[in-house]
Amino acid sequence: MDGERRDKLLRSDYAVAGAVSGVVTRALVSPLDLLKIRYQLQVSSAAADIRYTGIVSSLVRVVKEEGVRGLWKGHVPAQLLSVTYGAVQFYAFEGMKTSASHFGGQGSSQGSPASASRPSTTAATNFICGGLAGCCATLAAHPLDVMRTRLVAQCSRRIRVYTSLHQGVLHVWRNEGALAFYRGLSPTLLLVFPQTGLQFSIYHSLSSLWTQTLGERSVLGFPRSSVCGMAAGMLSKLAILPLDLMKKRLQVQGFEQAWSSVGQTRQYVGALDCARTVWLQEGILGFYKGTTPSLLKAGVSVALIFTSYEWCLDILCHLRGKES
Repeated sequence: MDGERRDKLLRSDYAVAGAVSGVVTRALVSPLDLLKIRYQLQVSSAAADIRYTGIVSSLVRVVKEEGVRGLWKGHVPAQLLSVTYGAVQFYAFEGMKTSASHFGGQGSSQGSPASASRPSTTAATNFICGGLAGCCATLAAHPLDVMRTRLVAQCSRRIRVYTSLHQGVLHVWRNEGALAFYRGLSPTLLLVFPQTGLQFSIYHSLSSLWTQTLGERSVLGFPRSSVCGMAAGMLSKLAILPLDLMKKRLQVQGFEQAWSSVGQTRQYVGALDCARTVWLQEGILGFYKGTTPSLLKAGVSVALIFTSYEWCLDILCHLRGKES
């Protein structure tokens, strides 16, 4: 089915499916993402100073202090981020994978365009192409990620540095300059390559194993994508969690006033200084703050991403079939 589907689809269809998967996923996992960021921004090592602890109690606290809409704070830039990231990531992944198969001479033995267009599915190819696709998507979407993080960091109704995405963008541009939109880019790229590479590699490897063991798609299509996506999301996230924390800490540099009313703030001079400071002042566990919501969010979001992506490709394939 995968080969037949690829033969009918256009390259732009992968971007459309990636964008749709990003919209669906972001709408459903935004509250978990908000908690993950809030946990990672907590720098205190004293239990008495920890504002957000358990998932349920933290959700209740956010709703009580900021209203239900507070769970989706920063949702506009987050959705723009997801659409941009999803479209670029899957478009780049499928393109790189096809190019890699041609470069390796795979898929050309049959001498037909259909067989030549089917990309290699080796774990190494998926890892490298997935990692590079993630880096491309990150470069395109990082300014939106910075703005989303800062909007989420505004915990108080009284202290609102940014009243909207538009006002926030203008504020950053005028007061911090264009480079502020790329704060935290170094640790982001360092974590994106292995994370997305592992996501694609683990997902496709588990999907292949699932298909070989239980049979091709039919009624198994939905649980296959969900289970394999959740495993890929959680395992890849666990591997890069310290870099993710560093990225969030660096993205709010120069924006401490929004967080100062609810917790301590610290200044870091780059990624290495951030890593050293966290190690010395918060210990090894400091790099794993927000692990529970991070893994839960990663598992659910990656499962939703691949499930909605496959679902959207099936619909587009069906429409292409009718057109032909």
